[in-house]
Amino acid sequence: LVNTIAFPLQLIAAKWAVWSLQQIGIPVLLEGNIIHLPQGELFVAEACSGLRSLMALLTLGIVFAHFFRRGKTLQQIILVASTIPIAIFVNAIRVALTGYLAQNYGMETAGGVIHDFQGLITFSLAFFLLLGEASLIERLAPKNRKPGNSDPGADMEADS
Repeated sequence: LVNTIAFPLQLIAAKWAVWSLQQIGIPVLLEGNIIHLPQGELFVAEACSGLRSLMALLTLGIVFAHFFRRGKTLQQIILVASTIPIAIFVNAIRVALTGYLAQNYGMETAGGVIHDFQGLITFSLAFFLLLGEASLIERLAPKNRKPGNSDPGADMEADS
């Protein structure tokens, strides 16, 4: 089951990363889940599929939606569902960043402590994107008004 999910995620991350690298002028070629750079090759391994990050962000999304969006079922569903594209997008950024660093600073930057630090930074980015989305949904969602209350300023006076 993990391989069934992880391999397509690897391919998506590799394709998006290659596209991103090409956009900034780095000559790069994709062959399956292997990214060919002038400096060497990057293998987008199963660990780089973003599946662990996806599961962690999905869990955080469920917890966040449950505790902070009570009674707003549609908002909860949107938040939880959006964790999937956010995690995929951010993982592609991580793979592209790895390719950029490997090309410009050497292949040794594609692994080790730098690679782990990239994971922390990009996961933080994913979580902040989720929080930003929640804030945007909150602003765009229609406010629930009490029946018979037509004065929008009355809510502020009642809260004081």
